[in-house]
Amino acid sequence: MVALSPSWRNHGVGSTVIRYLEERLLHAGGRKISVLVSNFESGQTALVNRGFVPTHELVLYEKSEPLKPSAMRVLDEWGGELLDENLWGLVAGMDEEKQLND
Repeated sequence: MVALSPSWRNHGVGSTVIRYLEERLLHAGGRKISVLVSNFESGQTALVNRGFVPTHELVLYEKSEPLKPSAMRVLDEWGGELLDENLWGLVAGMDEEKQLND
């Protein structure tokens, strides 16, 4: 992700950075360059200016994990594991106990 101050937008900075990256990738043997950005994210004009064509072939999937890295270390230390979140629904009974987890 690249951020650019609004006062520097439309001055060719983004296009220059992309040109530099293209050259580096081409010299490294790259022949196809793909960029994944969300709608209305800054930098799309620079990509179009450099000849990139938007497609609808890419889909971004995201998932935020609820555990902090410190919690994962505790799980690792004690031999714990993450269970599928749907497991609670499969376990019969213990309705009050399940509500404590929500």
